[in-house]
Amino acid sequence: ETIKFILQNTGKKKHEMVIGTPQELSKHAKMLKKFPDMEQPAQPNMVAVNPGKTGELIWNFTEAGMVNFACPMPSHSKKMHGTIEVKN
Repeated sequence: ETIKFILQNTGKKKHEMVIGTPQELSKHAKMLKKFPDMEQPAQPNMVAVNPGKTGELIWNFTEAGMVNFACPMPSHSKKMHGTIEVKN
């Protein structure tokens, strides 16, 4: 099933939503901690949303199971993360 996530950033800092394994999310967070202002190329599993803006991420879930997501921006991922349960 294909889902469109609409993300509205009402805060004062940039946020991202990244879908991936815990290892991929951790790697991404470490990279952003090292290079917080780095502009990243568009990737199908992520969206960056600047303050006051709205973004969307369209993701096709192809199998049942738990799917992880997080905002890997520095100091965000400890609170801004979760899982999506995909059922048959």
